[in-house]
Amino acid sequence: MAAAPPAIDVWDIHTFDRELSGTLDGQADLIRNYMTTDHEIFLAHDIGRSRSVIRPSNPYAVDFQCFKETVGRMMVPRTIHAWHYTRLTDAEVSRMFADGIRRELIGIGIADVIVDEAPYTICSAAELEEALQVMHQSGIQKVMAAKMAAGREGWLLSSVILEDFEVERSQAHQNLFPESYAEISQADALLS
Repeated sequence: MAAAPPAIDVWDIHTFDRELSGTLDGQADLIRNYMTTDHEIFLAHDIGRSRSVIRPSNPYAVDFQCFKETVGRMMVPRTIHAWHYTRLTDAEVSRMFADGIRRELIGIGIADVIVDEAPYTICSAAELEEALQVMHQSGIQKVMAAKMAAGREGWLLSSVILEDFEVERSQAHQNLFPESYAEISQADALLS
């Protein structure tokens, strides 16, 4: 039996093996077309002012779903290092601070074992942009190791970055994606 490929870091495409990279590259147009069309539907229908009763369909959806299933089968023997963030509305963040972060995270459906064992943080969109740039410069492992160092488990990620990554932080740019931030703000206003 062949050995499993080395672990993939989802934030580092250089860790993708040749087969996976070739499959993704071969369908780059499909991926791009599906994502662009889905984003346009989101802007026009989901948060747009002139909403039709039925959400428009994405003409690339069937092919994209088949492609996702193909990639899913390819991923079975592979190990993936990943991290996840969830974007919360301002009202949800306020409620979390008032009611307790752990209880609120479990309340929105995150398993208690994940809440208790996985590092997490609460941050603004600007702090997230800064953190992602610092992680890009320093490596996510280094940043997360600093976050999870003894005595810092409860620190906010922004506090760790302020303390340990001053040089990288000074090189970060603010508001990298003004269009995306405007969309988030508009959606937040609709949900609040």
